[in-house]
Amino acid sequence: MVDYITFPLFFIFNLLNEAGWPRLKGVIFKKQVVSGWALQSSVNQLIQVGVVLGAVNPNIAIRLFAEMFRNRDFSKNPPDDFWMFFNKHSDLELDKLDEPIWSHINPLKNIPETIPFEDIKVEKVQAIIYGGFLFGLGYGLNNNEKAINAYESDVSKIKSEIPRMLEAGLDIDPDSITKPINEYEANCLEIIKDFERKVHPLAEPSKELIEFPVFARRLGLHS
Repeated sequence: MVDYITFPLFFIFNLLNEAGWPRLKGVIFKKQVVSGWALQSSVNQLIQVGVVLGAVNPNIAIRLFAEMFRNRDFSKNPPDDFWMFFNKHSDLELDKLDEPIWSHINPLKNIPETIPFEDIKVEKVQAIIYGGFLFGLGYGLNNNEKAINAYESDVSKIKSEIPRMLEAGLDIDPDSITKPINEYEANCLEIIKDFERKVHPLAEPSKELIEFPVFARRLGLHS
């Protein structure tokens, strides 16, 4: 397990804390638990951040890739295995999905109602979360137009459902859940700045990483 907090965990822990998790459960032997739904929702939002930043801000997306592999020496271990992050979901027909692409990518499914907070710190669980984030970044980088359309389509769908949400008495802020993609990107960048202030600056991509075909194409180094 890595000996520092990663961006995905920083993001998820902040969202859970804002929602009041973890909480104590038990009568005699109390333990910290988190809502399974809250965790799944947090991972959905994490992957959405990856998809959007991959689509509209390749420089930051590539630095996030570098950050997730900051201890890897790409001069000795080239990123040839990265193709899986770009190819797995590229052929999806988004209009045939019954959920947004980031929810489809989310590897956390059928989670119990509550889970021990310590389980999130287990290496196997973290690896699953990291994989979802990297697949989100990869999808956005490799399918930027489709990713932007997916975001805008999701916003349109939410806007159409807002009257029903308000009528049902849900406590929502319509503006906060229907941001234009440029405002959403700006919010994502603020979260990254917070991570850099509290943890460390994002890693800089190595020459070998920048020359990886998808990264090089999005950076305009070749077509």
